[in-house]
Amino acid sequence: MSKLTPPGSVQTDTLLHPGHARAEPRQSHGKAASTTSPPLQTMGELRYHNSPLQRRTASHNGIGLGENAAVARLSGGRVDLHALGASVQRVPASDPRLKAVGARSLAQGRQALISNEADRGHEMWHLAQQAMGKVRADSTVAGQGLNTQPALEREADQMGARITGLSAAGQDAPVAESRSADAGTTGEGPIQRRVPDFQSTNKDIPPPTTDLLDTLNYSYFTQTQKQVKQAILDKMVPTKASDTPRPSRIEAEIGKDGLLDSTPKRKTHKSGMVGKFGVNEFGLRSGGTHEVYEGGHLIPHELWSDQDPEVDEADDYVNLVPMSRNMNVGHSDAAKSWANIEAKLVDAAGKLTGANTFSVAIDITHDGYNLSYNDVAKIFNLTIKKTKKGTDTFKMFSWLPSRIAANDITKPTKPTSLGFAVENELHDAFTPIKSSAKLIEALKRTPIWGRMSDTLKDDIAGL
Repeated sequence: MSKLTPPGSVQTDTLLHPGHARAEPRQSHGKAASTTSPPLQTMGELRYHNSPLQRRTASHNGIGLGENAAVARLSGGRVDLHALGASVQRVPASDPRLKAVGARSLAQGRQALISNEADRGHEMWHLAQQAMGKVRADSTVAGQGLNTQPALEREADQMGARITGLSAAGQDAPVAESRSADAGTTGEGPIQRRVPDFQSTNKDIPPPTTDLLDTLNYSYFTQTQKQVKQAILDKMVPTKASDTPRPSRIEAEIGKDGLLDSTPKRKTHKSGMVGKFGVNEFGLRSGGTHEVYEGGHLIPHELWSDQDPEVDEADDYVNLVPMSRNMNVGHSDAAKSWANIEAKLVDAAGKLTGANTFSVAIDITHDGYNLSYNDVAKIFNLTIKKTKKGTDTFKMFSWLPSRIAANDITKPTKPTSLGFAVENELHDAFTPIKSSAKLIEALKRTPIWGRMSDTLKDDIAGL
């Protein structure tokens, strides 16, 4: 997975993309990469080589009108290969420039060399990536700059296929009609904010029901182990039983690109499952009380594009935590909801221009909790043996976050808070409400407070 890229970073050097490379061993001579030459990329193994820009004056240089129009359209009008003087040259597989990097095809700066026609679209998109400043060398191979971002390679696969399809279909609308990256939502379709890089630190842990069944010492109960298990399964909301990733930190690069993509269709199975984990844990911690929970997205679903390299993780467990309905979508005290931070992320992405990005880190704190055997007996109508101490406790994994904090880490030396560090109300959510003040405080965190008349509010305050 690639490193996060700071916002506003624009690569002005040219780049070399050797595409469709075979996995052949390469020797590195340890020579430092030139700081004035561009990265090299192979298809499958990303290689970016720095070399001087070469000015091209020919109009087409092996790039068809339809292909150029497709690149312009897919880049939201940001890249015109003809205007850049870019070229695509057919060469034999034995070409020394290809053999030097073990590649079938490559793209360097404004020139692509291909030995197989199937690589045309892929290499053209590598040229576009360079023109949009997406490529930076982060290591070296054989003295040449190397970029190790598989995300760029996957993007070239996807967009290269679209270039081929659009040009074959004759969709070669004039470049002038393509809208710019900052043209808003007019034109062929909305310009989507994108998540070009996503990293999740997570740990596989058991869901609450599995955790409880595996941790209990069944000798504490007068009922048989089978009866205890059945009593638990009858009361808990059915969920998957296997260990599941629980995220503790998300780092993502967020940008606004000119690609005419759409937000991916929301997949609700995993978010629904995470919500059920929250329901079950809340029930255990509150003595059997039911609360509505759902899987909340840490990097909002709205920010993703269906062309993002890690788009499959948008609705995956690695990007989800159980949140109460109020925390996830907001309530009367919206500043204290995750919805508020989501809004800040979406707003920040919407203000980006060109290829600028920003990087965000989201830290999720989980505090384990203890259950006593008396707690379990009360919730599931079980009986503790007289020879056992019902006050004995055991520790459980927590799925409900006790705190979620988001920071802009674009400048790692001085991260900027994106807003309220959300507390999931765990400090008092599982204790009885014993005063009108606590009742009012709880009601204010729900939509119900906004529906209450002033008279009713006064009545409650006077309790």
